[in-house]
Amino acid sequence: YLVGWASAPYYDKDKKVLHWAKELKIGDSALPNTLNYNLRILGRKGIFVMNAVASMNQIDEVKSSINEVLNSISFDQGSRYADFDPDIDEV
Repeated sequence: YLVGWASAPYYDKDKKVLHWAKELKIGDSALPNTLNYNLRILGRKGIFVMNAVASMNQIDEVKSSINEVLNSISFDQGSRYADFDPDIDEV
């Protein structure tokens, strides 16, 4: 069951990344709720999708590691968001 936002959607303009996180409850389980943290890293012609799934009590650990994870992702030359060419690329 969707409980609500664990982290409201936002766009990081500098890194060109969409973030949001949902808090989920699995049935009648007594276990802590589940965190589903979503990242959409924008490229020139597509996106790179990442999800972190953890327990809700690990949200601070997940959030603190996001930048390290993002720094490990890169698009090839010509496919980066910064390579967008408005003269030949579609919006």
